[in-house]
Amino acid sequence: MRFSLISCTKYVVFLYIIALAMVCPAQSGTALKSRVQELMTQQNYREAIPLLRTILLKDSTDFETAFNLASALQGAGRIQDAQVLLQKLIGSGKRESDVHFLLARNYSLQGLSEDAVKEFQTSWKLDTTNQQALYQLAGAALENQDYTIAISAYNRLLSQDSLDAVSFRQLGICYARIDSLAIALNCLQRSLSLNGRDPVAINQAASVLMKLNRLDSAASALDTAIALYPGVCSFKVFMGDIQLKRRQMLPASAWYAEAMACGDSSAVTCQKYGASVVLFVNKADSVNVNQKLAFYQLAYNALKKSYSLSPKNFITLYYLGQCADKLGKWDEALDYLKQAYSQAIPGITADILSQLGRSSFSRGRYTEALEAYRTAFVLKPGDNDILNAILNIIDMHCENPETSAAYLQFLLERADDNEFEQSVKIRNVLDGLQKPVQSIKHK
Repeated sequence: MRFSLISCTKYVVFLYIIALAMVCPAQSGTALKSRVQELMTQQNYREAIPLLRTILLKDSTDFETAFNLASALQGAGRIQDAQVLLQKLIGSGKRESDVHFLLARNYSLQGLSEDAVKEFQTSWKLDTTNQQALYQLAGAALENQDYTIAISAYNRLLSQDSLDAVSFRQLGICYARIDSLAIALNCLQRSLSLNGRDPVAINQAASVLMKLNRLDSAASALDTAIALYPGVCSFKVFMGDIQLKRRQMLPASAWYAEAMACGDSSAVTCQKYGASVVLFVNKADSVNVNQKLAFYQLAYNALKKSYSLSPKNFITLYYLGQCADKLGKWDEALDYLKQAYSQAIPGITADILSQLGRSSFSRGRYTEALEAYRTAFVLKPGDNDILNAILNIIDMHCENPETSAAYLQFLLERADDNEFEQSVKIRNVLDGLQKPVQSIKHK
């Protein structure tokens, strides 16, 4: 009897629920949509998605729900699902601009900037009052390096709001990218007149000023930036770059050191610090030997850090080889310099070979040193330092007169026509050979 009573009670409750659903389905749907709206406002997309699907099961023609579902899928990171749904909504005749806008954002999230530009363009053309579509179009075009489209879009935005500091800044960036530096600087200065604390605008203005070789103005802009944002490492790196361009190596290294101290341990900054220290010490006559070794050690440590992050950068390898050589790590120096030579571009190859020659000489590997210097002399025939190094090795360490004569003949053929003293030096070494070789053709 008890069992039947419980069963009866459950049945009555079941009938009540069915009746309630039949009496007020509209109220139930309204409550569900209200809940969905609340979840969407909270950006709680994962909970909103199943509710939106439930609503669509009841009415598959509900455009707003389908659109919201696409938005929720996008917000939840389900990009492909959102894209499939949005492509189905195109051509429905409802909120076409918004559909294309959401599809453009979908492409942006996938890094498909070219497709994003096309969809943002379509979105804006369907509704030219849509400022957000125009702004996103400008940004996507800039990212895709479609500077003509980006410039046009930013100019449209500025025609509607002449106090838009961000659009002036972005327009300046566009012009800088196409090397219209004067226009770029004007735009960036307009941006800074509206918002003088914008770190991006300050940085971009300093970059343009540096390209225009207005180094004092660039440094002044960065002084302002550093005062406003002392914790931004990139400004300090930029100041170092300005000093580097001025050939002020010690101040440059000081700025790079500050950047590293505030948290920039990137391969590029470590490389710049190490290289600037080496360049300073190499020409610092007033620095004693112990101080030079201390400087080389600092540079070596930074360059090793850069090397660990970017092991195939020939500039890092070149300066690291120099440091290792000065610190008596000759085998290590030779290894770095050989790597640098294998990676180098033509413009610096001769310098790397010269350093390789010096390091080989330090290890007593005179044949290797001679060959490195010989190759360097081919690339820089007017370099007296390279010539003197070769002549010194031949004079002091080459025991075979015929080998010496062959090298000297090679040097005479390649000596700089405008450097008469080069030929004189070569002949003087020839005269000092223990076994005269008569076959030398004097130049």
